[in-house]
Amino acid sequence: MVKNEYKLTSELLKLSFSQIWEEAKREWSIQCIYLEEEPQSCLCGHYPIVEICVIKNNITGKTAEVGNCCVKKFLEIAHIGYDVSLIFQAIKRIFEDISNSANLDTIFYAEQIGIWNKKNVEFYHSIYQKRNLSSKQLKYKQDLNKKLLSVICRKRS
Repeated sequence: MVKNEYKLTSELLKLSFSQIWEEAKREWSIQCIYLEEEPQSCLCGHYPIVEICVIKNNITGKTAEVGNCCVKKFLEIAHIGYDVSLIFQAIKRIFEDISNSANLDTIFYAEQIGIWNKKNVEFYHSIYQKRNLSSKQLKYKQDLNKKLLSVICRKRS
């Protein structure tokens, strides 16, 4: 285990119920993600990070903010249902052009944390990978993208 991974493991064990890493890491889930304008340090000590994942221990209720790379190292995609790095890629594309599309991981995440409701998700799936949208469809997609950005692109206070 490299130094940063050991530090991350050590810090998260302090906030976990179990003191056995293989058990403790299953206590954690992603509460939210956001892009930070000012670089931060991860619990592992890595600096700079701007793709922040707020994780919550489902037993102790404690939270921690870690970088996207660290989350990928210990939270299995199968466990959470999406790849966080793909969400950040989509967010950056949408931030550059509000007409760009979210990917499937972002659609799943937006529904899971309540940014989009079932109707929004069904709509997004219906237009997924379509190039020519009606003006009404494009506006609705842009509105959903704006809602997504308003939640993910701003640090939580």
